[in-house]
Amino acid sequence: MIKKLILLSVLCFSLNLFSQKTYTFDRFKIAFETTQELETIFNSRGTSAVYENDNVVVDIEAVPFSEESPEFLKNVKYGATEITRDYELGDITDGGSLQKVENGYYVIAYDLEGGMNSERKKYPVYVLVILDKNKQMAFEISIDCYNLSKADSLKIVQSFRITQ
Repeated sequence: MIKKLILLSVLCFSLNLFSQKTYTFDRFKIAFETTQELETIFNSRGTSAVYENDNVVVDIEAVPFSEESPEFLKNVKYGATEITRDYELGDITDGGSLQKVENGYYVIAYDLEGGMNSERKKYPVYVLVILDKNKQMAFEISIDCYNLSKADSLKIVQSFRITQ
């Protein structure tokens, strides 16, 4: 009996540990999923949200179409690459289209943490652009993956969707 209780407890803990959680930026109806438990921070203007823990930071910024360049709005791959260059990230690699968003694209780049010390760690940053033509909003999203596997990082990237 005790073995069954222990096994059941471990099973419940494991299911909770690996269960997907959905995070939604309600004001702009954009959502993503992860197994990570994240703290949510919204800026005072209500145009960006940050979801974070020690493993990952997901930063979503909503920008009206009127504030984006014509080239950015015409080519989401160009937009994602330009944001990556603005962040001064290195080793930019084409990621591809997003699965759940019609006008979405991502690139992968790398950044260094640790400042100027010799123990700096290189980590991947996924930069996404999503255009929501109905709302006339561009979403500029960065996902800093400090301690996530590539598979877990890509699950977050490909989970992004516009909600209604």
